[in-house]
Amino acid sequence: MNKKKPALTVLSMLALAVGVSAPSLGFAADINWSGYYRFEGVDIHGAELNSNASETSYMLHHLVLSPKITAADGLTIYSRFDVFNNINYGQNNQFGEFFGSGPRNDFSSGSVPATPAGQSTHSKNSNVLSRAQAAGSIAVSSLYAVWNQEFGSLIVGRVPIEFGLGVVHSAGNGIFDHWFESKDIIGYKVVMGSLFVLPMIGKVSEGDVGYEDDVNDYMVQVGYDNPESDLSGGVFFEERITTRAGNDMPVTGPSALGTTQSGGFKTQLFSLFLKRKISQFTIGVEGDFVTGDAGVTNALGQSVSMNSFAVATEFDYRPLDSRWHTGLKMGFASGDDPSTTNVYEGFVFNRNYDVAFLLFNHPLGQYDVLRTGLVRDVSVTASSQPDTEALSNVIYFAPNLDYKLKDNLWLNGTFAYAMLNKDPSPTGAAGKDLGYELDLGVTYKPYDRLTWKTQSGLLIPGKAWVGGPASYENKVAYGFETKAAISF
Repeated sequence: MNKKKPALTVLSMLALAVGVSAPSLGFAADINWSGYYRFEGVDIHGAELNSNASETSYMLHHLVLSPKITAADGLTIYSRFDVFNNINYGQNNQFGEFFGSGPRNDFSSGSVPATPAGQSTHSKNSNVLSRAQAAGSIAVSSLYAVWNQEFGSLIVGRVPIEFGLGVVHSAGNGIFDHWFESKDIIGYKVVMGSLFVLPMIGKVSEGDVGYEDDVNDYMVQVGYDNPESDLSGGVFFEERITTRAGNDMPVTGPSALGTTQSGGFKTQLFSLFLKRKISQFTIGVEGDFVTGDAGVTNALGQSVSMNSFAVATEFDYRPLDSRWHTGLKMGFASGDDPSTTNVYEGFVFNRNYDVAFLLFNHPLGQYDVLRTGLVRDVSVTASSQPDTEALSNVIYFAPNLDYKLKDNLWLNGTFAYAMLNKDPSPTGAAGKDLGYELDLGVTYKPYDRLTWKTQSGLLIPGKAWVGGPASYENKVAYGFETKAAISF
């Protein structure tokens, strides 16, 4: 016997209310295209922070196409296509394809190339005999409609989600962002001057259509933006709920929160954001809090709850008639305490939130010192991955300084220091000092739509990378990066 789905009832009532109040539409489509193409090259030495002299070296390129279809007055359809998308790092990435994507990317030393379907055994798909690269993929990362009405806007579809400084929700709109966030939602945005209210129902996962095993989000966003006072802010509340049947929380491997899936997953996220510009000085603050039940039990049969929080602050100072521009990022992310197996306290920032070139961006060291196993593969070596790392379990401080040589040329510098919030070693002997990083770079914009950045980074690691009794090495790491993007 099928169980009822209360979310469908709510959505049906919303659609009926909007349909009754909507005016008739005369359809005539108009399509506008926008997007960007980017290229990146990365070379990092010593990512493992040991004497093996490992090197991480790769190049990427990526194309984003964002058509906007004006179907009728007030009715607009938005979408986004990621061309040469990288399927190796999940569906929620926009890395781009690696240069050197051969016809046999599964090739390893000593392996025998497989015979492609429809070809003879003498026509193996060999990389060394190839005359063409492997065909790239196209991913549709968002597709949604916005229907503007007298009192607000109806939003339906797979929508990019953005809030505040991007600590949790980042749509990946930056031309060099490697990740994005989108969600299948139905919402209605009510605008009242500088204030808006946006209630939303999101479908994270549709399970068996005849059974209530879906993963649902119930969200409300309240935002305020007043250009006259240069004040903006907002509140974002999100509750994610699923039954035991829909709970796929990891219970095996290094990222497991428990040993057994025992019940439904139910968590609450509360985010608060405030930004104010006063003359030449701008400050932005975001605070995020996660509570709830992970729906798993530990080895002692205790239920595992979730209780984590983070604060991010950004300062920016741009004096008039000066070539100097200064800024500061500092904040805090709670870390999971190894001694409390019935509570998960770790908070992980969105991977688009970058503080430095190496730290919290590229995987480093020989163990999961930042406790980010829930968002990346921590079972492989650091040098075998691109920038999949995230900010977690740290207190960080990162001032930056820019100098304008010409109207289209800037020199950039960032200094970053960080320490752990919780020592990941159960014995508490690893230490908390993550060390210091110095980044130096150049930004060049020969045209308004073309940006070219080149930077280098040097990390002097602290004792936290040693791992206490594990006695790992903590050698210096350094790297170089150059990237360019053209928008249209």
